[in-house]
Amino acid sequence: MHDQTAVRTEGIAEQFHQHPGVKAEADDGYRGLANEFPDQVSAPLKKPKNIKAPNEGPVTEQYGWREMKCRQSSR
Repeated sequence: MHDQTAVRTEGIAEQFHQHPGVKAEADDGYRGLANEFPDQVSAPLKKPKNIKAPNEGPVTEQYGWREMKCRQSSR
């Protein structure tokens, strides 16, 4: 089941509506939930457009995006 389908069918979004003090960290699959509840849900940023494949794009931007994604995943 797709992550966003689970969010809707299992009532996760409704729980965020009912409990505005709840905070969560999520992976890429829940970016829509993070957009809907930006003060409650944290998801990794989208991959920068100029990074299409490994080792492409500005090194600092590529490193920063991967590092941020890795750190959030580790938490």
